[in-house]
Amino acid sequence: MMARRGVGMPIRAVVGALVASLLILATVGVLDTFERARYQQENRLQAVLYASVLRAKLEGALNKRLRLVYGMSAFARSQMNRLDEGFEPFAEAMTNTGIDGIRSLQLAPQGIVSHVYPLANNQQVKGHDLRADPTRRDAVNRTIAQRLFVVAGPVALVQGGTGLIARLPIFLSSTPGGPEDRFWGFATIVLDLEPLLREGGLLPASAEYDVALRGADGLGEGGANFFGDAALFQHEPVLLDVSLPTGNWQLAVMPREGWPAAGAASAAIWMIGVLLALATGLLMYVLLASPERLRREVTRALQTAREREEQFRRVAESATDAIVSADEDGRIIFWNRAAERAFGYREADILGSPIERLIPPQHRTQHARCLVCRGGGEGYESCGRLITTYGRHQDGREFPIEFTNAHWASHGAMFSTSIIRDISERRKAEHEQLLLAERYHQAQRMEAVATLAAGAAHEFNNILNSLLARAEAAAYEVEPDHPVQKHLSEVLDGGWRAAAIVRDLLAFSQPPEDSDEPAHVETTARAVVDRLRASAPTGVALEARITEAPCVVRANPQQIEQVVDGLCRNAVDAMGESGTLTVSVETLADAADEGSYGGAESPTEPTDEALRSVEVGHVPSGRAVRLVVQDTGCGIPAENLPRIFEPFFTTKRVGDGKGLGLSAVHGIVQRYGGAIRVRSRPAWGTRVEIFFPCEDAPPPAIAEPARRRA
Repeated sequence: MMARRGVGMPIRAVVGALVASLLILATVGVLDTFERARYQQENRLQAVLYASVLRAKLEGALNKRLRLVYGMSAFARSQMNRLDEGFEPFAEAMTNTGIDGIRSLQLAPQGIVSHVYPLANNQQVKGHDLRADPTRRDAVNRTIAQRLFVVAGPVALVQGGTGLIARLPIFLSSTPGGPEDRFWGFATIVLDLEPLLREGGLLPASAEYDVALRGADGLGEGGANFFGDAALFQHEPVLLDVSLPTGNWQLAVMPREGWPAAGAASAAIWMIGVLLALATGLLMYVLLASPERLRREVTRALQTAREREEQFRRVAESATDAIVSADEDGRIIFWNRAAERAFGYREADILGSPIERLIPPQHRTQHARCLVCRGGGEGYESCGRLITTYGRHQDGREFPIEFTNAHWASHGAMFSTSIIRDISERRKAEHEQLLLAERYHQAQRMEAVATLAAGAAHEFNNILNSLLARAEAAAYEVEPDHPVQKHLSEVLDGGWRAAAIVRDLLAFSQPPEDSDEPAHVETTARAVVDRLRASAPTGVALEARITEAPCVVRANPQQIEQVVDGLCRNAVDAMGESGTLTVSVETLADAADEGSYGGAESPTEPTDEALRSVEVGHVPSGRAVRLVVQDTGCGIPAENLPRIFEPFFTTKRVGDGKGLGLSAVHGIVQRYGGAIRVRSRPAWGTRVEIFFPCEDAPPPAIAEPARRRA
């Protein structure tokens, strides 16, 4: 039994080796068949290219000569009464254009050749009646009947030799303005064939290709062969039609040595295939004839490799950072789940794609050194630094990332592995910290300005009250028609204007009075808009998008009106004589969850960096009323945005504004625990959002420091 096993094992090994070798050889045979077909197709394509060039040259040379016939036809029509004295100079000028191979130019009224140039060597043609010539009668009559521009030949010429005859019938109108129905005669050019073939590239003969032409008289495939070996058309040449005004010639091109059956690659394929079949047969024999222990070791080694690969994959899949590996061509070969979450591509969709696909185009050149493998040899090479740039998501959006990239080699091939982290949340947190810091510094500045304004307003108010009291007393005591009354009136007007300035300063810096009551922002906004419709310039369009707010604001109604009126008048001033002012009021269920432009519709917001914003206070949480005033005016320059709430800051001309409107708005909004958000860009306009907490909402924390400050 052991002897049978010993005999059976070599037999199975030999059979397995033979089967493996035969399979390899069969595969090589299939590959060779494809290679032969490809090689033959490539040779035929080269012949087609060569034939196309010949056809283009031949058609160009022929058309260049045939255009002379149209010229003679036009000459005959326009110089009908001056043919005798005008034909020779005209024909001489046409033949002096450098075109070779023109045997003669002819005009044949009623088919009888009457004008020939040059006359030398062509005397026997003059007076020849084409319609009476038995060898040409049928073709000439068919040309007249069908009005065809015919290229005949090659034919034996009356003046001797062989050439091509291009003949165009000329028809004239029997009546002025009528159809051209009367046959006048022919315009003819006689060409030597050899110069035409030489210019068309057929002469001298090619060393690589045989060429033949058939289709005499424009009969194409049915015409006689007039250049090259007619037998060429029987060996599957490349066939192309050469277009004539009527009909065509047929051009045949074929390699001089015939169509090759196979190229050098076919022999190489068989050589490599035989060697591979021998190697495969030998390997199969060794594998089948090897001891069982060797097979167990191989199985154990493969199992260990698979386990290690699975361990590596589990570690990579459990990582929170994206891990991406690429080969030396930059094609992705590994993609973990974190990469799928970060970039949006599934592993099956991204494998094999270039790793540059993950970086926006404008950043690829900068990081190409770390993204593309360079160098060689076994080992590890790192870029040595943490790179911060932007990644590109599957949906096209860009997001900030940081990554480290390492290059490594295995079995002579270079690979790279990148560990990528999405830092969008970190950037968002950093941006929020910057905003908080900016708001803190802005609050400090405004607190200092408010303290200064409160002191100045208090002192100025004391002086102003005394001045107004004395001016009113003096006006009361002086007779109404006294001349000094005019001066006292001007003093009182200036005093009341100064009192208005003090009122705005106090609105910016002092705490609320005890006159707060439930205020309806939508009612106030609607009244202000109605009032503005009567006073705004005719070119300014007012749009009111005011909903019935189900909640009220605890505030002084006059100060709410001061806020709405001040914002609207600033917007009208910014637009000048034309533009659109939009005022909207709505109630938000939770103002803290609203985006910058949620709710009411607004013009498309620019997305470039020229759009700047400033915020004062914290948007209240819970229910709140949002007032939006938006204009399409000149906008606020970025350098002025941080200062717009400072008292007496204005960009208007001297005398056109006090610079206290937005300061008063700031003080009133802060006083009632609200917030202000301003966005603006030159040429786009300005959008101001005011948030007031509803009366049933808890007071925000920002309100208390403002009250303690006051």
